[in-house]
Amino acid sequence: MNKKIALGAAVGVLGAAYAGATWYAGERAQQRYQEALEEVRKVLGAESVVSQQYQRGFWASQAQTVLQWTPPAEPAEEGATPVPATPLRLRLDSTVRHGPLAGFKLAAAVVETRMALDGLDEPARKLLERTSAPTLTVVHHWTGSNDLLLDVPAGEVSEGDNLIRWKALRYDMALSADRTRLRGSMQWPELTLRVHEDPEQALAEDEDDEGQEPAKPSTMAMAFAGLRGDFDVRIEDGLWLLAPGTSQGRLDKLTVELEEQGAQPKALVALQDMDFKATIERKDAVFGWNVNMQSKGKIGPMALDSLSLREEVSRIDVEAVRMFQQALVGAYRAGTAADAKAAFAPDAPWLATLAQAAARLLAALPAYAVEIKATVAGKEGSLSYGAQIKSAPDQALVEEKGWGPALMKHSVLDASVRLPKAWIPLMAEAAGKPVPAPDEVNALLGMAQAQGFLTQETDHIASSVKVEAGEVRLNGKTIQMPKLGAVE
Repeated sequence: MNKKIALGAAVGVLGAAYAGATWYAGERAQQRYQEALEEVRKVLGAESVVSQQYQRGFWASQAQTVLQWTPPAEPAEEGATPVPATPLRLRLDSTVRHGPLAGFKLAAAVVETRMALDGLDEPARKLLERTSAPTLTVVHHWTGSNDLLLDVPAGEVSEGDNLIRWKALRYDMALSADRTRLRGSMQWPELTLRVHEDPEQALAEDEDDEGQEPAKPSTMAMAFAGLRGDFDVRIEDGLWLLAPGTSQGRLDKLTVELEEQGAQPKALVALQDMDFKATIERKDAVFGWNVNMQSKGKIGPMALDSLSLREEVSRIDVEAVRMFQQALVGAYRAGTAADAKAAFAPDAPWLATLAQAAARLLAALPAYAVEIKATVAGKEGSLSYGAQIKSAPDQALVEEKGWGPALMKHSVLDASVRLPKAWIPLMAEAAGKPVPAPDEVNALLGMAQAQGFLTQETDHIASSVKVEAGEVRLNGKTIQMPKLGAVE
């Protein structure tokens, strides 16, 4: 056999091997597509998938899936028949490129999916005309792991003076072969939100407020810029509502303004260089997590040298979270049922699951705490508050007097504040009030301390309140409170 024949044979063998690998990759890609549809049916119900098509090709395949959800019917006037809501349909158009070189990547397959809403009426189409469909690209590696890239193009939705506008949002993620670890990053350069309120229109629609002097029309404007972050979570036992892991990120700028008719915009919040980190941990049968944030900027006219927040949650029962997930899925399926009224009746199965989850959650004795610190003009102040369940509420008491009184009897609420005296003139100025003279400040603080509302330190004032078993203690002293729904 000469060299040309040998080379030709080698090329033929390699070509056959590549073709075989491509055929196998296409077969495997179609199998994964069908497996994904079965998972969707399992979670959302078989009726959620209203149509599917898969056109198998040699180098690439085309797939289309349509998912449907029917919102509950709009409430009708007494005696009238409710008008069924128009079903919402999400169309997923996918191009599946087969390996071993799929889309110029060494992979089993690359799937690019475009998402679009079908069945929208003319007002909805008009509302979304300046938006584009999100795209999800999934790279299936031969090892079983996946890379995922979610792109939400820049867009705008507006109606009258109300507006939401955003720049392109991007998630870049990696999912392990065993589907238990998800890592990734996100970038969202900018978001603007404007909400307009017309008091005259609100008064015209509310017969009870006729004759009242309307306030001026106003617009609340919120915007942020430079949001990015990364995350690394572990999906355990199918728990997607809470997953142990960490996330951290940074926000360059956050602003909130109030614009009233005939007046200059008023800055309410202007923060910058905001860093945040969240950690969720699981220990045996309970979850816990904490969130930390640091920033600086302004709250109204008050300049903050620094601002920090720490939030901590503990003893969240794992099985309660699982039951909450089941209730959420049940509520979704109830909303798509033919008899939506029965699906949302008090004895609906998903509501029973939700009640069981709530009882189990409280039995684990969860606790919640927040601490906020700020430094203004070199002086630090703090505010902290929290709540915890000390013992599981008595179900007999719940049935007799309701959840409110039962929780008050079995929980502890507390709050404390510590503020520099030097802040008082600044706070008065920020509120648009006359700045009190030092003698006036001292007199007011003295009166408040004499009545037990606060205590004074050299440069600070402090106050604390604690509510436990229906008893209220202000700065360590029991005070009488109106017994509104109190529990004996």
